[in-house]
Amino acid sequence: MVEQRGLTIFGYLRQEKNGGWRGSFPDFDGIEFRGKNVSEVETKGYAVLNEQIEAIIAAGKKLPVFKKNFQVARDQKEEAKSGNPFTVLAFVFGNPAKPASIRFNIIATEAEVAKIDKAATSQGLSRSRYLVEAGLERADKISKNKSRA
Repeated sequence: MVEQRGLTIFGYLRQEKNGGWRGSFPDFDGIEFRGKNVSEVETKGYAVLNEQIEAIIAAGKKLPVFKKNFQVARDQKEEAKSGNPFTVLAFVFGNPAKPASIRFNIIATEAEVAKIDKAATSQGLSRSRYLVEAGLERADKISKNKSRA
């Protein structure tokens, strides 16, 4: 399985006359994959990409420089003008959506902060991580008590 962090490769999908879909990767010559619907083509596309990228890496070769968003948009516009439109599907590897962190303020006395810091340090945690874990633990307990009622 490809584990390149944040690797995005664009696939070009075209609907065939029989209603199925054909996909290709502009960054890899000669790779095509087909499916009955977009979901099936996406699944096959990931499998084909994994094989191709693993083969390149195993051979000690460098991966190609992949097209950027603006290049894909330009290709799509040119192909549409020539009567050969396609749908773009982004294949993303190794970078699941990371939830955004937010910062917020709390009000506590110096004594309370000192007690929290001592407990956090004893567990090898930052103050923020300790407070988040403590809050989540308490939220889970409340949720469990409500579901029992």
